[in-house]
Amino acid sequence: MATGQSTRIVHAVIDLQKDLPEGITDIEQVDATDATVWRGVFHGPQGSPYEGGKFKILIEFPTEYPFKPPKVKFDPPLYHPNVYEDGSVNINPDDATAWTPKSALGPVLSSISPMIANPSIDDKPANKDAAGLYSSNKEEFTKKAKDLAKKIAL
Repeated sequence: MATGQSTRIVHAVIDLQKDLPEGITDIEQVDATDATVWRGVFHGPQGSPYEGGKFKILIEFPTEYPFKPPKVKFDPPLYHPNVYEDGSVNINPDDATAWTPKSALGPVLSSISPMIANPSIDDKPANKDAAGLYSSNKEEFTKKAKDLAKKIAL
């Protein structure tokens, strides 16, 4: 990775750390020699099956950054309609298309907590099993999501 890109990423994360979105804490670089991967802690939103849980997230900057937004993943993945099997977050397409090279990380991360609290199953869900259970039996979805969340929480 070019030094200029590494510097840009580090500055973007420093700016993020000055004003972390609600529910996100402990942002740190995974490997001191690689500025493209950072980890943090996501706190389960109140009123959701994940409430009270702390979950590891990875923030991965693509080689095209800042022209493309970073990807956010739960590691390990949450059982949720908007989280893919690999843990990637299915962020609203409108958010992704709104990204510009001048965009800040805060808005990307701040969109995760409301999405986790209120799953979107209107579009193509990332996890069809979770989306199907959520739409057909929300009580059973909540129970399953809580049970699985307890197993992977930090």
